Amino acid sequence: MTLHSLTSARLQLIYVQNLAPADPAALGRAGEFHLSLGEQPVGALSLIGSLHGQAVIGYEIRPAFRRRGLASEAVGAVMNAAIGFGLTSLSAQCRSDNAASRGVLENNGFTLLSATPWQVNADSSLKFMIYQWIAV
Repeated sequence: MTLHSLTSARLQLIYVQNLAPADPAALGRAGEFHLSLGEQPVGALSLIGSLHGQAVIGYEIRPAFRRRGLASEAVGAVMNAAIGFGLTSLSAQCRSDNAASRGVLENNGFTLLSATPWQVNADSSLKFMIYQWIAV
């Protein structure tokens, strides 16, 4: 995965580092982008990838900047650059009660693969959701 900084309509996605995999035996690479709106830092986006063109995407927007479409814009920018990064698919995960994150993924064309009970919560209506996007 060859990562570099990106821009979108409003955001700068500044590539800041390769991250060591959490599991030393894991194959692949991970990277982190800092998201900024002008000079203002607004969040971060990470990609944890494999040697087989697949990566897991994660994102966080600072509370003061939420509900402005910034997460969707950042995810879209990475999706547009995915093939250049050597990626053919992205996956993401969230809880069923995180409507904002589900919206980011669904509005960017991710497909829900599975929804399983959230193990740490006795409320059986809470689900762990896994989404996937495949580059065309």
